Amino acid sequence: MGNAVVVKKDFRIDLENELFIRGEVTLVEEQIKKPILVISHGFKGYKDWGFWPYVAAWFAERGFYVVHFDFSRVGALNSGADEASVQKLSTVSRELSDLDAVLAHLREHKLPLAEQAETERITLLGHSRAGGSNIIFAAEHSYIGSVIAWNGGPPPKAAAGNPNLFINDDVEHNKQRFDTARLLASLAAPVLIIQGGKDREALLEGQRLLKEAAPNQTYVSIPDADHSFGGEHPFHHTTPYLEEALEVTHSFITKHY
Repeated sequence: MGNAVVVKKDFRIDLENELFIRGEVTLVEEQIKKPILVISHGFKGYKDWGFWPYVAAWFAERGFYVVHFDFSRVGALNSGADEASVQKLSTVSRELSDLDAVLAHLREHKLPLAEQAETERITLLGHSRAGGSNIIFAAEHSYIGSVIAWNGGPPPKAAAGNPNLFINDDVEHNKQRFDTARLLASLAAPVLIIQGGKDREALLEGQRLLKEAAPNQTYVSIPDADHSFGGEHPFHHTTPYLEEALEVTHSFITKHY
């Protein structure tokens, strides 16, 4: 990492029914506007898992106003909500609603150090399932400038034997809305999908599906990388796979300013 001093500012967004989103703005505090990167963790993750603080600081040092946050299901879980309540908050539709709340606060200048956020340049970066959620969100919100999916992006599927019936029901009732392959083909915003070659076969097949449906978008494979680019929690050090994902992502974003 460089010599720039990275500043972190916490925020909280209160939602309905005592739900909330906790997040953090990370940047190098200079009195200039910066392009925005909004990071969404994966289904089993959270904002401070493993490499995410490192990723936020990495982009902050390179001139970004970085927003990363916990989906409301994480806040509910950490507050002691019962299992049924957490399961109900674990749907793709809920992720989209949470994203909408974060982006609304961002565009209304309600997040910390808002004067340094250039709201005309917003990129979404999502890992695993959130990669697909970000594609859906961008298709429904034309102000999103670009989208990055790390090891994610295929349409979500209802899984046989999934104990969370809320997720399955959500997917079944939103097949058209959640069809990321169809959305990618017509999405105006440029999308980069980075896929580890040693990830789960379902995601490898999902990337092939997306590439076939939307060859106009950008696809990068990191052959020996797994689902978390070799990362672990707690975070001890970066990996060559993560560094490649970071460099490719940075190059893509700057190309599409």
